[in-house]
Amino acid sequence: MRPLVALATTVGVPGFLTLRGAVTVALAVMTLVAVVLSLLIAGRRALRRRGVARRRCAAAPMRPVLMELAAGEPGEVSAAVDRLARADARTWAAVEPAVIGLLGKVRGESRDGVVTVLTARGVLARAAHDLHRRGSLRRVRAAEMLGRARDTAAIHPLIGLVTDRDREVRVVAARALGRIGAPRAVGPLLAALGRQDRTVPVTVVAQALLHVGTAGAPAVAVSLMSPCALERTTAADVLGRLAAASAYDRLVDVARHDDVPEVRAAALTALGRLGLPGAADVLVTATRATHPATVRTAAVRALAVLGVRGEEEVLRALADDGDAVVSGEAVSALAILGASLVAREPVALGASA
Repeated sequence: MRPLVALATTVGVPGFLTLRGAVTVALAVMTLVAVVLSLLIAGRRALRRRGVARRRCAAAPMRPVLMELAAGEPGEVSAAVDRLARADARTWAAVEPAVIGLLGKVRGESRDGVVTVLTARGVLARAAHDLHRRGSLRRVRAAEMLGRARDTAAIHPLIGLVTDRDREVRVVAARALGRIGAPRAVGPLLAALGRQDRTVPVTVVAQALLHVGTAGAPAVAVSLMSPCALERTTAADVLGRLAAASAYDRLVDVARHDDVPEVRAAALTALGRLGLPGAADVLVTATRATHPATVRTAAVRALAVLGVRGEEEVLRALADDGDAVVSGEAVSALAILGASLVAREPVALGASA
């Protein structure tokens, strides 16, 4: 019996399959699968093209309306908002992506018109709901849209997303809060710097705080007392960039007494940016050799930015300092002050003439 089976397997008697036959069958199956997949892909592409063509056809009558919404006069914008808000479902589905895309491109009345349309069509409400969806991509897109729309109703849930488990969600939520300009988000944004996990990059937090602007300066100044050094440093830097003169006394206190040299340096830099002449004494004191090089260097740079007359002797002495970085900064500061003094001098000479 065994010889018969062996013979049948070799010659390919029905009921048995040779190795060559097995290979042939496998190739045939793979070819069939490839053909079916190709047909499916081609069919899907054809359907997609038809869908795009239908949307373009539906959107064509609305293109002038979109142009009026984006760049029209106030009356034209109002009319465009009304037409888009009352458009039928098929037409709206065709133009919705274009309207959403305008959020980051238009300003003023046009932007307000876009927000009105998106509110009327329920787009912003759906985005607010998506902030709580499980998919991180949905949360990212929703936070981005609500931030560009400056939807103040979304501030509270966006603050919650600053501690989201997904890093991209946290970053987009922080940027959205900055775009909305929410002073009550200042504390949570700065607090994100002090967490052991689920942090937000310091550059993102600082940029968001700068977008909030001077309205958030009081809350930023409170963070100068935070136990987190990075939070204090960022707060001082932002206050200086905002030229928040109301934080002057707190910055002076930090510049004199903070335990971390980098924090003191940030406060000194901020004092230079404030441009208040009274800060000169604090800056000069901070240049003394008893202070860390980081503090001294920041003080020298701040003196150059402050541009107060009468500090040249201090800087000339520092130009011969034993610390090469400090002496180099002093030389640069003298050059900067010299340029500013030359710029002011003709006014004095003209007055005496």
